[in-house]
Amino acid sequence: MKISTLNSKLALVGLAALSVVAVQKPMQAEEITVDFSQLQSGQSVEGLGTVHDLLEIDATHGDGIMVTEGGAHTAYGAWVKETGKHSVKNGGAGAGGFADQGKNNSFSFSFAPDVTVSNFSLEMMDYGDWNPEKATKHGVYLTAFNAVGDLIDQFSLEHQTGASQNDVANNIYKAKTVGLAGDAFESTSASNFGETLLSVAGEGISRVELTFANNSQKRADQSSDPNVAFRALSFTADTTAEKVPEPASILGLLAVGALGASSARKRQQKG
Repeated sequence: MKISTLNSKLALVGLAALSVVAVQKPMQAEEITVDFSQLQSGQSVEGLGTVHDLLEIDATHGDGIMVTEGGAHTAYGAWVKETGKHSVKNGGAGAGGFADQGKNNSFSFSFAPDVTVSNFSLEMMDYGDWNPEKATKHGVYLTAFNAVGDLIDQFSLEHQTGASQNDVANNIYKAKTVGLAGDAFESTSASNFGETLLSVAGEGISRVELTFANNSQKRADQSSDPNVAFRALSFTADTTAEKVPEPASILGLLAVGALGASSARKRQQKG
């Protein structure tokens, strides 16, 4: 009976030791581009796992929904030279992107437990060609933080426009903007805002914030151009592999356990 009890204690010690020598496999990197076309136009993109198992999207002040070119829900209208109008709903958004239905346009992006990212990017569509609150200073910021809230990286896009003018006599409102350089179809270079890649990078990113600022009175913490959308969201996920015991350590512990059990039996027999 005493030998059996001793053997049980030795087994428990061995199991405890195994947990001590468990080692963690290297981080595994996975390149991910989110497929928004899996959702229907107008469907929510918010919540963990809605658009991808590892990603959670939160519209900070509104409702994040899926939008598609020509779809039922309009985030903006793209300019078409032939018609002289902004006549294509969400032009350039392709098979799927997302927007804030309330047009505040600030978003927070976080990731599944035990997942960080080393880069994060998305394209902003149709920004800068509309300025309803007559702001003259405009800013867009994509900011990455680690798990304890330290800043890892920030992308900023800032510009200024002239003062707005109203032609009251002819009932025409003229807000100063970046013009067609801010249109999703007419934007033709990296310096234009109509199709801008926002990106951040660094080790251990656990949260990314998309925010805006301008000097208007009504939308100071929102996008000065409310009619925008986002697409081509991608990130590199670094997932923590499951901890496993080292094979060599297992064999060593088993050998030690066997020796201990053998010595205990010999002592009991002598006694």
